[in-house]
Amino acid sequence: MTAQMRRTTIKYEPYKKRHLLPGALPFVIGTLLYLTALAPVLPKTFRLPSLVLVFVLMVGSTIGFSWLGATLQRTQIDRWRLVLPPTLLVSGAFLFHMLVGTPLARFVIVTAVMLLLFGYLMRLDSLKETADQSSSEVLRFARLTTMVGVFFLSVFVFAIRQFTNVSTALIAILLLLVLVAVSYDALMQAKDIDDDLRRLTALAVGVLAAELYVGLSFLPTAYLVNAAVLVLGYFACLRAAIRILHGDLGTKELRLGLWAALILIVVLLATARWA
Repeated sequence: MTAQMRRTTIKYEPYKKRHLLPGALPFVIGTLLYLTALAPVLPKTFRLPSLVLVFVLMVGSTIGFSWLGATLQRTQIDRWRLVLPPTLLVSGAFLFHMLVGTPLARFVIVTAVMLLLFGYLMRLDSLKETADQSSSEVLRFARLTTMVGVFFLSVFVFAIRQFTNVSTALIAILLLLVLVAVSYDALMQAKDIDDDLRRLTALAVGVLAAELYVGLSFLPTAYLVNAAVLVLGYFACLRAAIRILHGDLGTKELRLGLWAALILIVVLLATARWA
């Protein structure tokens, strides 16, 4: 039985007043992100618990509001696919926001996250029972939201090793779990393939990205550059995997990918702080 046959249709729920709640999500996330900037003024005993509490509130509210918005849809998009992009964006934004030290940078990050959430929720609200075009638009914007979230997360996993002695292997495993979930979601585009093959491909792409992270973590390069290279390399591999499963990957795409990889290597080595 293929994944397409196993996919179930989302049951429609009549519109009620409580379904207006997802519109408040950007404001809730923006407020909580600003609250994280107040952690340094708290006593040391309360700093970590307060940050954990804010993180749980952010992720919980994002999942809850996104799930509530998904219950109104009649399309065959799985609910977890609608919840994953904003959750990943908010989680990555929280971790990245803790690294930011200037008010201007905080304002830019919070504003960007709120606008992305606004755009995603507006597209989510536009889904109809047979609106295939609306479904494609939502998924395209979801990929953009996911990419930004993965970039935020990548910056954090490279930068955190400069502040605490965290095992590279542990970070790589956690990053692998996140990227496998993202890969599996993206590979849902290849509908007419066996689900076991989709899982194996998602795992392979995630492992490649985790290995790339391990390799980049040993280079004397800025963590922003490392994060950009990791994100570009990961999504390039993911796009190639999708096209291979679709059977439409030609030599032109392979040449472009090769040149892009060479350019990334040159940029990476040129920005390294060699001692």
